[in-house]
Amino acid sequence: MFSYGGPGESLARVSVTKLKRFWLWVLMPLIALFVVSEVVARYLGLDRPVLYEKTDYGYRAQPNQQIERVGNRIFYNALGLRSEPVDLTPKPGVLRVLCIGDSITNGGAPTDQAQTYPYLLEGMLRSRFGLAEVLNASAGGWALENEEGWLRAFGTFGSRYAVLELGTHDLFQPMAPSSLVDTHPSFPSHSPSLAWQAVLARFLIPRVAPQMTVSDPGTGENAPDAAAAQDAIRRVLKMADFMRARGATPIVLHVEQPASKEPTDLITSQAKAALGAALAQQGIDLISARDALNAPGDTALFRDEFHPNPAGNRVLAQLVFERITRLRSAGASNQAGLNRHAD
Repeated sequence: MFSYGGPGESLARVSVTKLKRFWLWVLMPLIALFVVSEVVARYLGLDRPVLYEKTDYGYRAQPNQQIERVGNRIFYNALGLRSEPVDLTPKPGVLRVLCIGDSITNGGAPTDQAQTYPYLLEGMLRSRFGLAEVLNASAGGWALENEEGWLRAFGTFGSRYAVLELGTHDLFQPMAPSSLVDTHPSFPSHSPSLAWQAVLARFLIPRVAPQMTVSDPGTGENAPDAAAAQDAIRRVLKMADFMRARGATPIVLHVEQPASKEPTDLITSQAKAALGAALAQQGIDLISARDALNAPGDTALFRDEFHPNPAGNRVLAQLVFERITRLRSAGASNQAGLNRHAD
């Protein structure tokens, strides 16, 4: 005898079959794709962003970080510097240079440690003078107020020269606040559980929600303001005095945008001229990277409208190397003259 469950039982079997097919042909591939992409993202280091901590002067990268991200090595030593391990003060005979700046000095995640301008400068100095160390004190988004705060907190670490890098926008940029930590996707204080969290926050969501910016806060639009520029110049001079008081010769490295992007309004032009005049009056060396960076053609040495690429970083390193070499030669000549006079 046959039993027949009726049309309800037949529909239930059809639903189960459809669910199995949906699981096999839709959900399983999606899960597999997610797992594979997570593994790839972890391999690229996207689950390990640079971590930051809040400070009295805004924020800084947490010390003791060693990251491999998209093939680029990012290393922060025990002092929170993007530099190899160093002592608090240089050993006898070591020429130490301190580089302070924002994302241009730092290089960011797109730049391998060995392609940052301070690292390249160190290699040049070692080739010329033997023992040399170049310290990289920087963070993306830092303004002059952040940099001054760091300098007063840590000093110059016994450096013979201190290079302050600034862009034209730094003459108008307000301090980058500590509130950026854990609210801006580029400044987390801890690593995400999944690499996909970083991918979503850093790359995907900003594309569909432009108001959630991931851009460097130091490259934002700050309207040219004469009063802000005057305050910035005074801050630069105070930093230079602080460096000198600790035995370091200050050098200001001005890195403009590509020629087609650099602002040409009257207030900006006057601010740059005032900076040059103030530094000259105080006997502070100023290096303008404008001509050298634009020589090959507008954006050839930039990876975007603000940041030099590795070839551009080598140009910056060369400019600073030549200035330090000149200063050391002048110092040696002056000392020789004093010795002859004493004889």
